[in-house]
Amino acid sequence: MITYKMIGHIYFNQTVPFEFLTWEIGYIFNPRYYGNGYATEASRRVLQYGFEELKAHRIIAMCNPENASSWRLLERLLMRKEGHHMKKAFFNKTEEGQPIWHNAYQYAILADEWQRNNE
Repeated sequence: MITYKMIGHIYFNQTVPFEFLTWEIGYIFNPRYYGNGYATEASRRVLQYGFEELKAHRIIAMCNPENASSWRLLERLLMRKEGHHMKKAFFNKTEEGQPIWHNAYQYAILADEWQRNNE
C-alpha cells in the first residue's frame, strides 16, 4: 500500500560566489524512520547528482556536534570533517530574547575524492 507520506527532506543549494562551484547539502528526517538507510541513500544520490550533473567542485555540510547520527551519516558518505565552528547559528531564543547559540561541524568532499571513491 502506498501512503505518499513525506519522511524527510534534503536541502541542496549552491553557495556564493557561484564561480567556486560549491554546494551545501543538508537533511531532516522523521525520527520514526531513522536507521533504515533512507537519509544515506538519498544524500548519496544528491551528491552523485551534484558532482556528475552539476559539475560541482566541492560539496559541504554542517551539523551539530551533539547530533552523532548526523555526523556519522556524513562520514558514511566519505565526507571529511574540516572544522568545528563555535556558536555558528541559533534557532531559538531565551524568554529574554537572547539567542541560544549552537556549535557546528563542517564536512566536505571534493569532486576528485567523490570520483576516486566511486570508481
